Amino acid sequence: MKWIKRIALVLVVLVVVLGVAGAAAWPYLTAREPFPATSSYRIDLDALEALAVEGGGALPVAVQHELVAIAGMPRAAIFAGESFDDHPMGHGAYRIVYADGSAVVVDAVFSEADMNEMPGEGRFDARAFDKLKETMLEADAVVLTHEHFDHIAGIGQIDDFEALAPRLVMNSEQLASDEAQLFMSDALRAAVEPRDYEETMQLTPGVVLLRAPGHTAGSQIIYVKPVEGKALLLIGDVAWHLDQIRNEHYRPRLVTDLMLGEDREAVLNQMRALKDLLDSDRVAVVSSHDLDDRRRLIDAGVLEDGFR
Repeated sequence: MKWIKRIALVLVVLVVVLGVAGAAAWPYLTAREPFPATSSYRIDLDALEALAVEGGGALPVAVQHELVAIAGMPRAAIFAGESFDDHPMGHGAYRIVYADGSAVVVDAVFSEADMNEMPGEGRFDARAFDKLKETMLEADAVVLTHEHFDHIAGIGQIDDFEALAPRLVMNSEQLASDEAQLFMSDALRAAVEPRDYEETMQLTPGVVLLRAPGHTAGSQIIYVKPVEGKALLLIGDVAWHLDQIRNEHYRPRLVTDLMLGEDREAVLNQMRALKDLLDSDRVAVVSSHDLDDRRRLIDAGVLEDGFR
């Protein structure tokens, strides 16, 4: 498994190149770390709701999730200090639906060819991926939680870039990322005008973008206020599994610092804020890769299973 090999390689480098000091650093790089007692990251649900309904307009009637792929990752990469047993992670996209048929698509998962380059075993639903590509070209807007390949690569699979470009909503950090350079053509990148904002921005009625740099420079949380039921926070990869937030059990530094290049302090503060919201039960917090919580949210009627 490539992830295990990469982790093993880092260990070898630490031990062989850095010697005793490197070996001593290993517990630090893999240890569990507590969340801060209070958060410097602000998620004001009242303000988000006020902005979501500002200007009137019909609110969304449903949030759908299309599961395109399932791939494994070592639990040790998700939960610091745990085993290297395989943990399944879901990969898909969201469709925020309005009564008149308009919609917003969130994220653009990778192709089957990209999946074949990923570590471990998994499965890919080609029908679901084709549905995602069709839906992106029918949507009023396509927005990304962040610019990692498993959330942006699908954009590069759309042949008609002139039809896609007006729909793409990307901030400057996302457009300038290595992933955008890799998965988007020069013509597509040139055709997309960045949509930047300071803290929050209403995208469509009931949908608000909230800046959340940390996991990546262009990360953002997407707040959805449906016409009925509980509001949702689509948090992207702030957490890969909600147990990381519930149990205050973050990714190890080996992953966040040496592999992902995260701003660890920023993400820990975001997790603290999300933990407080989970405890209050005022909003549904939705992680992109958490298959366990996906099923729970579908059973509860918060998410619909598949694009319809």
